[in-house]
Amino acid sequence: MNKHLDIASLIDREPLRLYQWGIFLLCFLTAVFDGFDTQAIAFTGPAIVATFGLRPGDLAPILIAGTLGMTIGAMTLGLIGDRVGRRPALLGGVAVFSVASLLTACASSTAQILALRFIAGLGMGG
Repeated sequence: MNKHLDIASLIDREPLRLYQWGIFLLCFLTAVFDGFDTQAIAFTGPAIVATFGLRPGDLAPILIAGTLGMTIGAMTLGLIGDRVGRRPALLGGVAVFSVASLLTACASSTAQILALRFIAGLGMGG
């Protein structure tokens, strides 16, 4: 007895439950915080330049560190997810992004900001 299961019709006829709404909310909040993280560095750029006595061009590595981290994180955390499972990889990525983003506020040098933005990007990319 070979029974064919049509996933699309199963999804269409089942109502959204609280669990699915919770997942949607968490994904939405993650996207909001990612957007905030991306915009915050552009907004705080002039203050970083003034605080650390940088030339405007010196800020470029800090601005691209997050994007570079996201690129590498997207390529590697998928592979890690294949080995350890998607849930642990996703939760680990969100944890890394969250902690690194929060620690950026405590950074006392441009090297620390650069490293933490890169690490936050790794987590977000995953």
